[in-house]
Amino acid sequence: MDIAYVAGLIDGEGCIHLGTRKGTYRARVTVGMTEVALPLLRELQEEWQGSIYCSRQPTEKWAGAWVWSVQGAPARVLLESLTPHLRLKKEQATLALEVEDIRSRLARMANGSGRWTPEARVACEAIKMRLHSLNAKGPRESVTTVEVA
Repeated sequence: MDIAYVAGLIDGEGCIHLGTRKGTYRARVTVGMTEVALPLLRELQEEWQGSIYCSRQPTEKWAGAWVWSVQGAPARVLLESLTPHLRLKKEQATLALEVEDIRSRLARMANGSGRWTPEARVACEAIKMRLHSLNAKGPRESVTTVEVA
């Protein structure tokens, strides 16, 4: 699949954020689309791993919706490939990659998991807050409106 096309999907229909669990952080990329695009989401999963789940059952008014989600090391590989092609979510990708860099530098426990330090958690929490502000819905102060005659 063409990486520039995937970057366009992420810019338009995707989200780059952090998965958090029990004081740990990892990059997460999701793309949500209606059921008609399920074959495309399956292609993304085949190429980039991750999982697909139903986020909305179909109703009389709405088609079913599905989400492809990839996190951790596979998300890192994806984001490293996507970042040069992203237009709207380049900063989010860069921040998510910073979290993956922090995770890669953690000391390893016997089971292979990273040992999270208070410093690593503070750094990732700050990144998470920045990602939240970049991903917030609604009008932005920095957006300028242009009137078309």
